[in-house]
Amino acid sequence: MAFAVSGVRDLSHGDARGWFGVGFGVLFGVLGLLGLVGVVLMGRLSRSGAVGASAAFAQTTEPPRPRRDWGPIG
Repeated sequence: MAFAVSGVRDLSHGDARGWFGVGFGVLFGVLGLLGLVGVVLMGRLSRSGAVGASAAFAQTTEPPRPRRDWGPIG
């Protein structure tokens, strides 16, 4: 962000070296946004995968016992 701001300031003062700052600012900004999107997507995928894995694990361990709706025995 600082590169882009200083580059725009330099360009507004007529200094052509401001393109360097603008270029680096845009490059780091795009890479930062892509990294943030990747982290968010990985978090969502890991949460959805963990729920599915635990449900599959619960199904493979032991089938549910039948309910006795006729009351207590004894």
